[in-house]
Amino acid sequence: MHLRSGSKVGGSFYAKPEFLNKPLIIEKFLKELVIRLEMTALDYHVYDVCTAVKRLGQEPLVDEGGVTGMAVLSTSHAAIHTWPEESGATFDIHSCREFNNQIVVDLIKEVFQADKIDIYDLSYSLKEKL
Repeated sequence: MHLRSGSKVGGSFYAKPEFLNKPLIIEKFLKELVIRLEMTALDYHVYDVCTAVKRLGQEPLVDEGGVTGMAVLSTSHAAIHTWPEESGATFDIHSCREFNNQIVVDLIKEVFQADKIDIYDLSYSLKEKL
């Protein structure tokens, strides 16, 4: 199997809950990320998970919360999920196009005022497994 080149990263960060519990901030982050990485977004999906579950006529379970967002890219995707009650978030960005990881880190610092950011290059681990 041939894995296309490109960049695939994942990671986590900590930030104040007020930056992690607002769908508009998550949407702003995804849209700015697409611009800065010079990607093409096909669509955006952002959900306040508790509100979305309630719209389904259900009560959210204890583990259903935070905000989940995704930018569907012409080259793959960028996703983020937050846990405001734990002041944390995870993200992953997969693309057939190469990008600079520092752009991602800088944007997370800017939008979320995050102080601890861990980012991992997943490209190599995928190639080794296939």
